Amino acid sequence: MFEYVGMVIQQGGMPYVDAFDHKGPLLYVMNWAGLELGGWRGPIVFEAASLAMALWLMFRTARLCTNWWLSAFIVTVCSLRGADRLLEEGNLTEEYALPWIALAVYLFFRFFQQGVLRVRDTFWLGFGFAMVLMLRPNMIAAWAVGYPVLFYLLWKQEHVWRPFLGSLAGLLVGVAPFLLWLAANGALQSCWDAYIGFNLQYTAHKAGAHVAKERLHAFSKFFFSRGTAWVLVPCCFAMFRQRALRNRTVWLSLVLMLVSLLSLSMSGMTYAHYGMVLLPTFVYPSAIFLSYVKEQWRPQWFRYAAICMVLVTISVLGVSCRYIKGNLRMEQPEMQRLVQYVQEHSAPTDCISVWGNKNVIYVRSGRRSSSVYSYQWPLITVHPQIEQRYFADLEAAPPQLVLLTVPAGARMEAFLSAHAYEKVNAMPLKDGTVDVYQRPEQAAP
Repeated sequence: MFEYVGMVIQQGGMPYVDAFDHKGPLLYVMNWAGLELGGWRGPIVFEAASLAMALWLMFRTARLCTNWWLSAFIVTVCSLRGADRLLEEGNLTEEYALPWIALAVYLFFRFFQQGVLRVRDTFWLGFGFAMVLMLRPNMIAAWAVGYPVLFYLLWKQEHVWRPFLGSLAGLLVGVAPFLLWLAANGALQSCWDAYIGFNLQYTAHKAGAHVAKERLHAFSKFFFSRGTAWVLVPCCFAMFRQRALRNRTVWLSLVLMLVSLLSLSMSGMTYAHYGMVLLPTFVYPSAIFLSYVKEQWRPQWFRYAAICMVLVTISVLGVSCRYIKGNLRMEQPEMQRLVQYVQEHSAPTDCISVWGNKNVIYVRSGRRSSSVYSYQWPLITVHPQIEQRYFADLEAAPPQLVLLTVPAGARMEAFLSAHAYEKVNAMPLKDGTVDVYQRPEQAAP
């Protein structure tokens, strides 16, 4: 979906107006830049760069309280854990937010531990805050925890104004270009309706009638199934034994982990990739734990500990390989045949419509959707009027091809029948069959 909106931008359209989705505008600009760079595989370049930057900053965070080789081990395990079940084939939202979250965690923790904070650091804190806001607003836990404590301490030192203005400048520099771009192209109101209005409806719909129960379930799932408990329990033990709880940076790291969990749980949804933003919060407590363990080692245990670390790394890598391979976007013969069929039976200027949720067909074939709503599920379950608007778009400009990736339903069957569409093919994919319908004047005899 994100690449499709990038393709619409590439062809002169605007997100929210010419292609509906409900994420922040930065995500679509990143995908547009990726498509310009290397076609439908291009976004993986920006994705890899974002993840590499995040890993480097996580390493710097670990180095605040331990040596380089333990820091490297922590980051290696975190990176592989990120690929294992959290990456979910990639090009989502979290990996683009991850470097800015890791930067904020590093700069806040460095200040609380060492007292180092330059004006340019505050600018980058504000700029990173803006970037995350332009992706998805429930990932701002690092700033929600760090900023109040930072400005309180600076206020006590009577040095608050320059850092505050630096952060504000970074925020404005980050947000203003997007607001100006959207406003200049008449998409600002549509952005607000999708990014704020629809997301509130989507969250309420997903949580259902039992909001508290769903949020508790999400919190429990992220706590126990996404590695938080496995980090938090031993780290708290080490902090207690080391009397490290007297250190305000340690308290901040624990509060940040808790607030991050709460922010992820507010929607009541438990998608695995949500947990990726927890990775930077694991680093500092993990570094304290391993530093404590290292202090307890006897010299002769060192080689055995090193061997165990290597074995753990290899074990996690083995589990993660299939997820990493999925993110490389290997060619699928079934999808290639479907894309080739679409290209052979429609012109580049023709519009098609994919009923369901499989925007990869648009991106790989280079065909636009005849409706603003290029995908309909789960949108129409959240906002029933979207189904009416979708079919109104189809009535106004009937597509050359209609591809059914899910059962048609009464409304779609009525549209196909009213416009005399003919079923011309049924093409198998790995996850089902796509029924292809063509307009009568274009259908094969």
